[in-house]
Amino acid sequence: GAAHSLDVCIYTLSDKRVAEAILEVHERGIPVRLITDDLTALNDGSLVFSLAEAGVSTVVDNDFELWHTDANGRQCLNGSTPRHMHHKFVLVDSRTLITGSYNFTVSAATVNNENLLITDDSYHVQRYSETFDALWKDFRKAMFISRQAAAVRIQRIERGRRERSAAAKTARKVLNGVRLGVPNNRLAVAPGTNGCGTNGCGTGKSQ
Repeated sequence: GAAHSLDVCIYTLSDKRVAEAILEVHERGIPVRLITDDLTALNDGSLVFSLAEAGVSTVVDNDFELWHTDANGRQCLNGSTPRHMHHKFVLVDSRTLITGSYNFTVSAATVNNENLLITDDSYHVQRYSETFDALWKDFRKAMFISRQAAAVRIQRIERGRRERSAAAKTARKVLNGVRLGVPNNRLAVAPGTNGCGTNGCGTGKSQ
C-alpha cells in the first residue's frame, strides 16, 4: 500500500472495492490525487463525487465547460465533440507505476479481457509522473471538485434516481391497467366490437 502518496489517473471509477481502497489511503492522512473524465464522472454508478465529498483531491478534464443543464435539469452537450481523459494509471509513492487497459469497474475485474502492468522502472515512473503533474496543473485551474460541489452533485444524482424510479413505477401502473381500471395486460375495448371498431375489422361493413 501507499506510504507517502497516491496519484490515480483513471477514465472510469465505479468499483466500490477500489474506491474504498483509495479512501482508506486518504483516511490514513496520505496525500491522494484523483484525475478522471468529466463525462464518466457523471455516469450512474460513478464513485468520483463520493470520493471528492470525502475529501479526496479530485479534478476532471476541462471539457466540462462543454456541458450545460437544460430546463429539465438534464446534462446536455453544447454541440461540441468532447475529448476524453482516457488514461488509466496509478502512481504509488512516486516509485511504482500501475498501468494498462484496466478501468476501475466491476466488469474489468470480473468479466473483461484486460491487461495490467506493474513496474518500478524509474524511466517509466518519471514519464508518467510528469504526465500526471501536467494534467493536474491544467485541469485543476478550472475543474477542481470541491467537497461542497461534490455534495451538491450527489444530491442531484440521488434526486434524479428517485424521480426516475417514481416515473418507472407510474409507467408500470399504467401498463398494468391500474389507472385505466381494467384487468392487467388487457386493453379497454368498447362493448360488442371485439376491438374491431363500429365498422368491423377492416371490411368496411357493419358487423
